[in-house]
Amino acid sequence: MDSMLLSIIIPVYNVAQYIVKCVDSIINQEIKGKYEIILVENGSSDDSYEVVESLSMRYPDIVRLIRIDIPDVSKARNIGIDCAKGKYVTFIDGDDWIEPTMFGALLDIAQSYDADIVESNYFLNVPGKELRIIGDSLCLNEGKVYVKNGLQAMADILLEKCTSSPCGRIYLRKFLGKECRFPEGVFYEDHACIYRWSSLAEKVVHLDKAFYHYEIRAGSTTGITQKSRKKAADFFNAEFDRIAFVSGNELMDAATKKEVIRHITHRCIHIFGKVCIVAYGADNIYNPEMLSLRSKLLDMLNLPWSLIRYEDRIRLLRIKYGWRGYAMKKMRKSECGR
Repeated sequence: MDSMLLSIIIPVYNVAQYIVKCVDSIINQEIKGKYEIILVENGSSDDSYEVVESLSMRYPDIVRLIRIDIPDVSKARNIGIDCAKGKYVTFIDGDDWIEPTMFGALLDIAQSYDADIVESNYFLNVPGKELRIIGDSLCLNEGKVYVKNGLQAMADILLEKCTSSPCGRIYLRKFLGKECRFPEGVFYEDHACIYRWSSLAEKVVHLDKAFYHYEIRAGSTTGITQKSRKKAADFFNAEFDRIAFVSGNELMDAATKKEVIRHITHRCIHIFGKVCIVAYGADNIYNPEMLSLRSKLLDMLNLPWSLIRYEDRIRLLRIKYGWRGYAMKKMRKSECGR
């Protein structure tokens, strides 16, 4: 087959000790067709560039190496999309790896069902803990196929019935076009855009089988985010922006829209209390950036009461009228590990 079937895009940033395993897991794939691996090295401070350079020399017909100076995973992925030649595109993080049957299985589904997006389950590898399989709300991991339209797929992501990660999925490159790109300069870029991509799809197919191994390193995502104001703010904003997207269009029926907005508002309040307040700290609850996030959150009081859970309305009123006490209570709970 002369035409390129699949482009595999891997941002490379400080993953020198993991990237060889990642690439080897791709080289060992059972793919019936031509594929390429696009490694986008983006300003690593370790030996990542030297490692991927050696990989490009080892597999010159498969690996394409691109180097940029900006450590931005979104920019790296966007450059990969723009350079891709495959009929389908997929993403892998440089410290993860995949089962040898992954791409063969997903490509067979994509071609059989003429799908814009094919998604699958994934393994969550946490050191010292039992291997977990994560999928959509069904997640029996039996290899069954579920066909959705784009709006159903979008709702599943917004309701956290399946992941917002771009990994573990393949995309028809023609479907991505020039509109589907990752927002640059922010964290949680996938959380901010994959649901939007799904809303544009005519057909999304979920294969209830795990292939992708997410390697969880030191500390949880929440723990890392709690130590960074920017990460905390980007996490909150990525979730908060979903309200405007859902409220501002008629993409779903009234019952689903209500369920989605109730879930998102609950998530926003949770992230604000558990992550944002902790990241800014007790001495900065009146910091202008912190107050800006609080102001956004309180805008939810303008939503119809039916779209906010009762307990969440109470929390919002406490944040509005008892701000200092609410923030201090959240800080104390964080210090106690709750």
